[in-house]
Amino acid sequence: FGTFPTVSETFLLREIAALSQMDVPLVLLALARGPNQPLHSMARPWLKGVIYRPRERPGELAAAPFAAGLRWWAGVQRPARMAAGLAWRYPLLGREIAMSFLSACYFATRVGTRICHVHATFASIPATVGLFLAEILGTGFSFAGHARDIFTREATFLPLKIREAEFV
Repeated sequence: FGTFPTVSETFLLREIAALSQMDVPLVLLALARGPNQPLHSMARPWLKGVIYRPRERPGELAAAPFAAGLRWWAGVQRPARMAAGLAWRYPLLGREIAMSFLSACYFATRVGTRICHVHATFASIPATVGLFLAEILGTGFSFAGHARDIFTREATFLPLKIREAEFV
């Protein structure tokens, strides 16, 4: 998730609930907490288990590649090279790329081997983080594209993400 929970994304809560009813084990990762707004009742059971990217402790995020590299040395190499290549080709997106890589490393240290597939809810930054995370952990990767991803310029590197994804 980019943010969780968000009232306007109840369709995602329905997807989570359906997967949960099918006994699919889920680990929710979010780049940020949702805005201060009424909480949808379907989000309440998931709040405790959401792993959020740290905002208050930037040092923890900066140290994440080292921590992830200790456990998945080979796994960190490919997304690091991928991030460096993207930053070289798209210098104006360097901050987004670096933050996505750091976030993926952070999440890898938090989920460990608990996941066997990474699915991003949007084709924008969540999918960039998801792609890097899947590479680190050696798992499959997929993402969902929505109207905002398709009709705005928020979803960067779509050809790469589509090529790397098992399904979209």
